[in-house]
Amino acid sequence: GSYLWEQFARLQVNNLLPMLKEITDFKKAPSFDRLKLDLAELVDEERGFDSKVAVVNSWKDEELFKVDLRSLVQGSHHFRNFSDEIYRVAELSLSQVFKLCYQEICKKLKLNPLDIQQSNWVLLGLGKFGGNELGYASDLEIIVVYRLDENHPEFDNEFYKRAVQLLRK
Repeated sequence: GSYLWEQFARLQVNNLLPMLKEITDFKKAPSFDRLKLDLAELVDEERGFDSKVAVVNSWKDEELFKVDLRSLVQGSHHFRNFSDEIYRVAELSLSQVFKLCYQEICKKLKLNPLDIQQSNWVLLGLGKFGGNELGYASDLEIIVVYRLDENHPEFDNEFYKRAVQLLRK
């Protein structure tokens, strides 16, 4: 009820006030390119795998909060717009974290990630995520598809298995 919301608002007042002061900024969702650039800049400022993943998670949480706030401010926020916004945040978060996993496994195995183009793998969304129909309670189901390169046998099934396992953590 209202007690939990009041406690949340009291504890998060320093995070909420700057967002509420700039409420006009929330009327229009940022473009995919703007979100991608913002996330890349935040990740580039960090050092180390865990710090980079943590910043992606913080960015995701903040962006999802903004999506929710935009939905509340606009009142009759159309579900398609809401779903599109959630999808963009999910797509960027997942792709960024998988890239980080890819780079981390390369580092652990002492492989140069530039030896192979990252275009040899792709994340595909399944279910509501794949159909761009995300809502509040949607799961993100994905599959990683990759192509083995005979010129780079070190990027084998085991390599991608390790990258996916790291992603799942």
